[in-house]
Amino acid sequence: MAILYLDVETFSDGEFKFGNTKIISIQVQYEDNNGRINISKEWKDGEEQILKGFYEYLKNLLQTGDVTIIGHNLLRFDIPMLIHRMAHNNIDSYENLMDLFHNFFVIDNMQCSLPEFKFKGLGAEEEKRFILYLDIETFSKRKKFKFGNTKIISIQYKRSKGKLNILKEWKVGEKQILKDFYDYLKNLLQTGKSVTIIGHNLLRFDIPMLIHRMAHNNIDSYENLMDLFFHNIFIIDTMQCLLPFNKFRFKGLCAEELAKKLKISKPKYKNSEIPDFYKGKEFNKIEEHIIADMKFIKDLWRILTKEPDKLKLLLTEEPDKLKLLK
Repeated sequence: MAILYLDVETFSDGEFKFGNTKIISIQVQYEDNNGRINISKEWKDGEEQILKGFYEYLKNLLQTGDVTIIGHNLLRFDIPMLIHRMAHNNIDSYENLMDLFHNFFVIDNMQCSLPEFKFKGLGAEEEKRFILYLDIETFSKRKKFKFGNTKIISIQYKRSKGKLNILKEWKVGEKQILKDFYDYLKNLLQTGKSVTIIGHNLLRFDIPMLIHRMAHNNIDSYENLMDLFFHNIFIIDTMQCLLPFNKFRFKGLCAEELAKKLKISKPKYKNSEIPDFYKGKEFNKIEEHIIADMKFIKDLWRILTKEPDKLKLLLTEEPDKLKLLK
């Protein structure tokens, strides 16, 4: 698997927002390029040209096989910024650009570092901030996932000391559940407290999916939604947090495998079964799956914050050492 190190520099006209910020340089280092760093400079060629050049570079790179992009705060800043500015410069549509970056494996060093710092500041929870566990269920018209052929059929969230809320598309429609969740987040932020959302694979799936479907349903613009989710809200993606414990491999980090290894609540059904339940209107089974998924996320968060040594042994040590945990 090829590795690409990525970073961008930006310039904002005033306080940072996606809408008033442009990219002034893109720097990449490809592992097979003798360590040479390539810097594309806006002040020499213009923003549109450096974005178009990088877009073509990524498209060509995908033709070579699997590629992993590595950087710091990539999933909350660099990649959303690249998507926004490429779309703004009419290089491609938002949904196609989301598909493009979804085709890469991404390792965000900032997310990976969170366990090392023991999630400082989260202890106070409801006193100073809102802690929200989040998951979504989706339905795709085709077997191969693309943002353009997929809709959200449920949004489930739970405050750290609250009840589980399930917003159901099959009852009120997709636009309504998206609007309800959007309003809920805006209301939380208006209290003056910070908001932290925790979930599994949030930054590569759930959050981009919410942004895309909210924009598609005209709830808000892409740039405002990016401000909301990537700048105004803290995101903790447990899949990214687990990578250092799993030798930076994504294989083995799906919910089913983690639940089995860690002996925590496992999903009720496989994700591949949800589309058939949806088509067959077996919504009770989807709800059972949702409840189990949310318990899995909370159990996983407990292990990350309370029992990290157990997690390290389970994911990286030899099988005979696992006996120590039984």
